[in-house]
Amino acid sequence: WRLSTQGEVQLRFAWKPSGESHQELQQRADTSGWLGGISSMFGGRVDQKRLQERGRLRVHLKDGKGLLAADLNGKADPYVKVGIDGREQASKVVKRSLEPDWNETLEFEGVLEEFLSVSLSLRVFDKGRLNRDDEMGKCAVSLEHLRDEDALDFVEAL
Repeated sequence: WRLSTQGEVQLRFAWKPSGESHQELQQRADTSGWLGGISSMFGGRVDQKRLQERGRLRVHLKDGKGLLAADLNGKADPYVKVGIDGREQASKVVKRSLEPDWNETLEFEGVLEEFLSVSLSLRVFDKGRLNRDDEMGKCAVSLEHLRDEDALDFVEAL
């Protein structure tokens, strides 16, 4: 995956199970009616227990290096929007930096198998003072590696 700008972003993805399986969640849903039928979406031959775990996807935004200047002062006010499955969260804004140190963790709750079936979007923006924020770069990230691993570190050249 690549951002469409210059520099690099360092991040870590981690899966933290909550101990409640998708089947347990489905049993509760069948009695309350709030998820009905979702179990028919899933299948496969990998560790079903792991895939059906409910938990938290943790996206730790470490830092950025060598981002392109977006402001007239030769700097940028970068932040990151992380999205998955229709949900989106934003990091803090780091003022006047081309080497932001976000050191921030964003969490998304769900079932592992659902996260594996969609891409995580990562969009870097420059916070606008008077006008709208400018997109500095974006990428889509497959989380397929979390099928077998609990955490992954990335340093991605942009």
